[in-house]
Amino acid sequence: MRILPGRATATAQTVTQFASGDGLSHPGGQPLGDLLDMRGYGYGDPLRHVLWKAFARTRQLLVRTPERALLPSPSAAAFFVAGADDEASASLARLFIEDGLLGTQFLFGTDQAQQPATRSAEALELLVGSVSARRHGAERLEAFIQRARQQRGRNWLLFVPPTPGPWERRVALLAPSLAGATVVLGLDAELGWLRRRPLARLLFAESNPLRRRLAQVPPLVRRLQGCGLRVRVIHRPSGELVPLGTLEALAR
Repeated sequence: MRILPGRATATAQTVTQFASGDGLSHPGGQPLGDLLDMRGYGYGDPLRHVLWKAFARTRQLLVRTPERALLPSPSAAAFFVAGADDEASASLARLFIEDGLLGTQFLFGTDQAQQPATRSAEALELLVGSVSARRHGAERLEAFIQRARQQRGRNWLLFVPPTPGPWERRVALLAPSLAGATVVLGLDAELGWLRRRPLARLLFAESNPLRRRLAQVPPLVRRLQGCGLRVRVIHRPSGELVPLGTLEALAR
């Protein structure tokens, strides 16, 4: 029997954040994107693309040109860090793999894998097998970094659990080698209790073990950010990015 982690929800906000804002290719985009770049007018250019307002100011003919919506490969080097309560992060990793958010030519590694995967089917198998490495989170991260460095143009992406553990120290030690890396942390909890009044949250805080687990997330995020890593927290059921202000509210 083969059991995959439950698939996370994709939203436009998440796709935009990782498919364009952080330099990863969008799987459904066209080869040519919006008319955002510009250059000097050349013979045969359509007049509808001429920047007439710029011409009125500078007396130079400039035309809009399409920006590339899909980046050339290689795309991303992604590593899944196993650990306690990593189900939500595993669901997000599955979403990134299946929806092509890692690009067309990627490397995907886990704590169990001897060699990184370069195909979606292989990556999913590694993701399933990582459950046996929860006590050894990030132990193979250094070897994965060395392997990925042999190929230029990689965007670093780490999927980490929302619970602190030995993996955090290993990631912190390797953070200088992951300049510009984005850390994706998945939350699987119902955040509806944040809509309660402050008094209600205070009364039910000590009796809610879920709330106590969520309270560990903001300090964890701050420590990872202190290592120079960009942290994105995604709520798996809704697929929404959880802002820092909401995370801080969890600790109150």
